[in-house]
Amino acid sequence: MQNTPIAPDIESDLSQLPLPPLAKGLPVLGSALEMASKPVDFWVEQYNQMGPVFRVKALNRHFTVMAGPEAVQFIVKMRDGVVSSHGTWADFAAESNAPHMMTMLDGESHTRQRRIMRPGVSRSAIVGRFADVLQITDEVTNDYFQAGQSYSAMSFFQLLICNQLGLMLAGRVAGDYMQDIVTTIRTRLNTLVLKNQPRLALKLPGYRRASARMLEFGRLIVAERRARPAPETPDLVDDLMAAMDNELSDCTESDLENMVLSPFIAGLDTVASTCNFVLYALLKNPQALERVVQEADRLFADGIPTPDALEQMTDLHGAVMESLRLYPVAGILPRTALRDFAFEGHRITKGSEILAAVMVSHFLPRFYPEPYTFNIDRYRAPYHQHRQQGAFTPFGIGSHTCLGAGLAEIQIMLTMAALLHRYEFELTTPDYEGKLEQNPTLTLGYKFQVRVKALRHAPITATP
Repeated sequence: MQNTPIAPDIESDLSQLPLPPLAKGLPVLGSALEMASKPVDFWVEQYNQMGPVFRVKALNRHFTVMAGPEAVQFIVKMRDGVVSSHGTWADFAAESNAPHMMTMLDGESHTRQRRIMRPGVSRSAIVGRFADVLQITDEVTNDYFQAGQSYSAMSFFQLLICNQLGLMLAGRVAGDYMQDIVTTIRTRLNTLVLKNQPRLALKLPGYRRASARMLEFGRLIVAERRARPAPETPDLVDDLMAAMDNELSDCTESDLENMVLSPFIAGLDTVASTCNFVLYALLKNPQALERVVQEADRLFADGIPTPDALEQMTDLHGAVMESLRLYPVAGILPRTALRDFAFEGHRITKGSEILAAVMVSHFLPRFYPEPYTFNIDRYRAPYHQHRQQGAFTPFGIGSHTCLGAGLAEIQIMLTMAALLHRYEFELTTPDYEGKLEQNPTLTLGYKFQVRVKALRHAPITATP
């Protein structure tokens, strides 16, 4: 089908269009159980059965789903004023006491904050910091890993990624505040954005303590920066604080205290989960793992690698891209319809809760032959399967596309190369099959464990 264009002269005709079809579901529960138990397959199955637009009921909530490449193309071409992120994030922002939180803004206010933050989270923020990132990696793994021991991969990656981003973007690590950040952000997301936990969770003592501690950390970062001279090379926190006197003059002190925490929050359930998925996928595919390990050993043969050398790691790049495809942590984009509009011959009504299931494209055979097979060669010449229009959206799409996508891709590749060079990992349970869950993003959760089978090489940043 062709998208019905959004234009003022068709507004009067929208009432003639049918509502999207409703997915079959159980009485009262609707599709809630399937959505929870099959957080990827459910959307693909509904798309194959009903097409690129349909409705789902989950308990007392109703969603309109826009899916697949049709949704991708629509969102890319969509003009302002059609959908909004405000409804999704307003409660989260209120709980954070951050009335100008970027994720809930649209239009010029959103664009302005992105413009201020872009330099601090660009690829350049990591390209010149390989030695620092690898130093943090060595320090964390030296303290964390022992041969023969098993570990929750997600817990490890959250600590490592948070420390790396904190150092690069804020000049410090989270330290004792780490668990407070994890508890606070996960509780708020699950309670106020996904709404799969009752609001009572926000009253529990554990959450209240963690929330207060996270706020304390934000105030500490602000105080530290105000007490030191302006640096020659500013980082993200410096950029944000400088903008408070001009471009962000409408923001509050509480807004700033939340903004400076973004380096410690950004990768907790995105970059960390993706690293988790890369390790899982490689351990489940020994031939691909062997290729990537050999490549990683060549990369570090002469010490700290250059960005150009990392870019030449085609096997690792393929493994990361394939993990992003099969396990899309940003595959469902929540929005609210600001007015009635048409999509694929159906009427989306004002106020509808929209889920843009753009990740459905990742599982369509017309884009990816044998889409459920882990194949690290899809992304190299002559295939380049991801370059087909609407086929690959691992970092979201449209005006809210992940601002740090370029940095994240390099961070994931460098981190995984270092870990696979230094250590030999194995599944704690050899026949383990990961169970996907939405908590709050797509994840294997904390139950996925790996064993450090052996130390392969000395720390990369060790003094000779």
